[in-house]
Amino acid sequence: MILNIIYRDAIIGTLRTTDDRGIVFSYNENATRPISISMNDLDRTYTEKQCMPFFDGLLPEGTIRRQIADLAHVPPTSTIRLLASYGQDIAGALTIVEGEGTDSTRTNGYEEISVDAIHQRIKARVRVPLIYAGHKTKLSLAGAESKIPILYKDDRFYLPTGSSPSNYIIKACDEFVQNEYLCTTLASLCSLPVSEMTIHQFGDVPALLIKRYDRQLEDGALVRLHQEDFCQALGIMPENKYEESGGPGLTQSLKLIQSYSTTPENDSRQFLMMSMFNFLIGNGDAHGKNYSFLYDAHLGERRLAPFYDIVCSSIDERFDTRMAMKIGNERRLSRITRHNFEAVAPKNLMNVLSEELLVRFPAAMEELKAQVSPELLPLLLQIEKDSKSRQEALRS
Repeated sequence: MILNIIYRDAIIGTLRTTDDRGIVFSYNENATRPISISMNDLDRTYTEKQCMPFFDGLLPEGTIRRQIADLAHVPPTSTIRLLASYGQDIAGALTIVEGEGTDSTRTNGYEEISVDAIHQRIKARVRVPLIYAGHKTKLSLAGAESKIPILYKDDRFYLPTGSSPSNYIIKACDEFVQNEYLCTTLASLCSLPVSEMTIHQFGDVPALLIKRYDRQLEDGALVRLHQEDFCQALGIMPENKYEESGGPGLTQSLKLIQSYSTTPENDSRQFLMMSMFNFLIGNGDAHGKNYSFLYDAHLGERRLAPFYDIVCSSIDERFDTRMAMKIGNERRLSRITRHNFEAVAPKNLMNVLSEELLVRFPAAMEELKAQVSPELLPLLLQIEKDSKSRQEALRS
């Protein structure tokens, strides 16, 4: 099997099966820059062990991966066959197409879908994953949640067909819709760069409508921007995304930013500030796949992408009360103090950042309380109450 890796209508590499080496990836003559920090030599052929962390990281995880595998009649362990079925609108700028050319894009376009039809899909997602949109659409989004890539324009929704790009994501995450919206908005009010989102009602079901930051308009046309998460950049498989399983921690993530960001000083400060914000809200799920680099159109510059998947997990008894990444040598929320953060980066820098956040956070909380609907206020007050002890810990 041969899959073409396409960037801006040019085949820049191939992912293929071999008789003796398993799956391999190689760039071709159209590639001028690498698509991953973990595969940065254009003249090299990458083994299955070397290339799978990047390509496997483009696919959904867990139950949704098994569902789309069943629908495509392929084994859930076969990354290459799943990419052949669902690789035409993945996160970032790449499209992945089976065969010798790019002629599969002939079916490009958009088909309008009603709010009611979206509502029915959300209701049926236990049986059929949202990203599956029928034989005319092949869509894939990494992560473990149910998502629909969509074109949202003039308050109407359209499903992309072929390799046409989406510009929004509908994310149906049950009771976490309100939680993620509040925490993301709170981060934005703290001047942290985040994914833009609103809560949209589909029948009796609320879902997040998230604007894609990896899309932009060029001369009136919607185009993709390339991105890769920290696990992909470091060559770590998605199932190992948590630090305790071999995923990146704060120190390794910071070194990655300092080594490969085009704006390392600013991105390092934003990353450290976001790490403290996650601590304050009790987000124990900020793992290596929840941080990404966003590339420019020519793949020549990369910066820290806006932050995403921001939730308060500490108020839900079903979730671990430990951080996905250790702060210093401590993961337990109740044991972390300012001194743990000072072990991650220079003390003077951490003092400046923590003092700044401790001013921003309460002010942002008050601003958000004044603007949210009565329906959301109880949850926000719960998040605020839960954060009080950690605000004091960050001051100490």
